[in-house]
Amino acid sequence: MNAHADNGRGGSLKTWFFNPFHNIAGGKALGIGLVVIVVAAVNGSVSNTHFDGVFDAHTGLQAPVSLHIFEGLVNWLALSVCLCLAGLALRGRRFRAIDVFGTQALARFPTLFIAFAVLLPGYQRQALRLAAMNNEIVAADIAAFARRAWSYSPPSSG
Repeated sequence: MNAHADNGRGGSLKTWFFNPFHNIAGGKALGIGLVVIVVAAVNGSVSNTHFDGVFDAHTGLQAPVSLHIFEGLVNWLALSVCLCLAGLALRGRRFRAIDVFGTQALARFPTLFIAFAVLLPGYQRQALRLAAMNNEIVAADIAAFARRAWSYSPPSSG
């Protein structure tokens, strides 16, 4: 199938994949985005993955599902409110806040990939191995890296 062919819903498949905001905006983007945030949070609670930053993920301690959902919603709201305020300050006129909130919610779609990837057995084995490591070994590795980085000098171009 041609990636530039119209898929019948307006826009090419390439546009749908790389820029879904071209076809999905406002309330529809907000609805889909909120579902994405909740699904990623519920899956994150199973794998102890926290989306505790604007676009940040950490595998950590067990927590109730409600905390995982709360983290996702707070992150989405914090960025959306900041972007709305910046939009008002920079644009100087009204715009549709629903588009900002919807776009930001839908933009959290990649968290689904992270939420599912951390369930893979290889990741789980590695996470358990790292959790069981002796903290002194980790500190020694960090110190060795810092010494190497400090003593590094780039090759001269002359």
